[in-house]
Amino acid sequence: MLLLREIDRAAAIIIKDSCVLLIHRWNKEQGDYFIVPGGGIGEGESPETAVTRELKEEAGIDICNLRTFLEYQNSTSYRKQYFFLADCGDQEPIWQEKHKQTPENMYELQWIELSTVKGINLVPQILKEKLPSK
Repeated sequence: MLLLREIDRAAAIIIKDSCVLLIHRWNKEQGDYFIVPGGGIGEGESPETAVTRELKEEAGIDICNLRTFLEYQNSTSYRKQYFFLADCGDQEPIWQEKHKQTPENMYELQWIELSTVKGINLVPQILKEKLPSK
């Protein structure tokens, strides 16, 4: 049996003033959860290029100083995820994809206190163990 692999994903962990930038999502299929901003890696695109493009598209910010944080293979979707620590300077992220929301699929950028991350539904869960608590 041939298993088809979903597209790989790259995401940026931005920590500022003891908070981490996350996307808070609500949808009918998966409920209420948080993810790190990022997105799919295009054909021929490096994870670093993809995450830089995705943060500009999603949050309207230019990220810099990328440092590899975690590479994670999702066993249920056969998708590899690349997480980078990144900086955004004094830029304030602004959600650029409000037009894609529906009552069944809503999301927004939120700064979440690092000290509270262990108590939220963060996907993938392994990030709860890896992120600093302050």
